[in-house]
Amino acid sequence: MDDSGVIHRVSSSEKYKKNISPIDDIINKGNALLTITPKKWQDKNNDKDTQVGLIAEDLEKVGLSDFLFYKDGKPEGIQYDRLFILLMPLIKNIMEGKNG
Repeated sequence: MDDSGVIHRVSSSEKYKKNISPIDDIINKGNALLTITPKKWQDKNNDKDTQVGLIAEDLEKVGLSDFLFYKDGKPEGIQYDRLFILLMPLIKNIMEGKNG
């Protein structure tokens, strides 16, 4: 859903994409993700429930802005469903006995 409340479909098929290319510096971006410390907190509008996850500004500080949602030029949320791709080459290197 975008800022205006419109729901969009996310497609993985290349037939809906253009300018497809590898992610630049993916090993370093994966390593940057691993420097982020997961946090727990209470939302300001609901202090009864504890939430867990990552803080968008923490990802921005380490150069992972491609995985954030922005509103008015500021981090608003994290594209959690896409973060795993940063770990894929790191895991591959481990499985192949390499250090990333």
